[in-house]
Amino acid sequence: MFSDVWRYEVDQGEWFRFETSGPLGRWKEAATPVQNSSKLVLMGGCTETSVQFSRNDLWVFNPADGTWVEVETRNKPVPRRGHVIVANQSHLIMFGGKSTKHYAKRSYAELPEDENPQQGEKCLVDLWAISKEEVLAGSEPRWTQGPPFPAPCRWGSTGVVISGKGGAKKRYLAFFGGRHLGEGSVEHTDQSAYIYYNDLWLYDFIQEKWSLAPTEGPRPPARDHHGSATLQGKLFIYGGRRSEKREEHSVLADVWSYDLDTSRWTFYEPQNAAPMARFMPGVSDWKYKGVPHLAIFAGESLPGSTKRTTMNDLWVFNPHSGIWTELFTSNCDLPAHDLSKREETPAVMYTTEALCLVAGFGFVSLLVLGLKKLRPSVAREMQEPLL
Repeated sequence: MFSDVWRYEVDQGEWFRFETSGPLGRWKEAATPVQNSSKLVLMGGCTETSVQFSRNDLWVFNPADGTWVEVETRNKPVPRRGHVIVANQSHLIMFGGKSTKHYAKRSYAELPEDENPQQGEKCLVDLWAISKEEVLAGSEPRWTQGPPFPAPCRWGSTGVVISGKGGAKKRYLAFFGGRHLGEGSVEHTDQSAYIYYNDLWLYDFIQEKWSLAPTEGPRPPARDHHGSATLQGKLFIYGGRRSEKREEHSVLADVWSYDLDTSRWTFYEPQNAAPMARFMPGVSDWKYKGVPHLAIFAGESLPGSTKRTTMNDLWVFNPHSGIWTELFTSNCDLPAHDLSKREETPAVMYTTEALCLVAGFGFVSLLVLGLKKLRPSVAREMQEPLL
């Protein structure tokens, strides 16, 4: 696992590494920008391939000076990976993920009996909040448990904050997708049967309630390990995986958005060559040349062998024009896909106020960026990790 953090300077078209020390290298952590994207809060993740190495530590990264600070907290949630963390005006909200059966049992035991429908699961339904101000002050804040997720547990989902209807523009945690192991199935075997989701759930920060988002018309295919971001108040999702099978359409490269004001999903038909299909990408909103774009960084592909290929390319997508622009070319020698000719329906990264992207602490993004300095022309392939 890698723990490096990199900054991409748009004007120079180059990556620069922060010389810093901080959390142990990990993957499937959760992170969110705070203070107008001037800092990054990171929680949990897995320091080895197995879920047994999940953590529940909390860190704050300051890109202004490249420093990490660990924040000691009280009443900690159980260790986990594949969870979601977002920031509203006053709190950090952390939800779900996957842990060991031991920790999951402890997590479910803390819920009321009528809200504990999935005994024996390794994925989690708990939601926690912690004061954003106290986290940034480092004053040993306390986690407080909120209402659990009312639907089947899952991991590999994404969550972002979107604006709701009305003049006050109410804000919600929008939680989409993920997967769950089918009943009686065993993980990581040829017979593993997973259930993939494409439902969208909203968590109301004020009323502290979950609800299934109203949806009219077509919706995205079910998936997990996709990327998501908020762009102009809407939820955007990109890519992901809808099967572990090495088939042509198991990995996705599509872009969709959801608008609360219309309760509709919109599919964006690309008008030029698009990035290679991938899962576990880093996705962020970004103003590129003054225009709102979706930024896509790195990820993994399934090239049809028994291995995976990681990428380190950087793209931006203009939803208004449907145009993709490649800013940094991957060293993995995988071609772009001209999705504009297809007939079918279709890493932690965040932006700062400066014209740069900060990429860090996704297993894939850190791995390929760390290797970039050592083996710039060699694709990085690795054996299947346990997901």
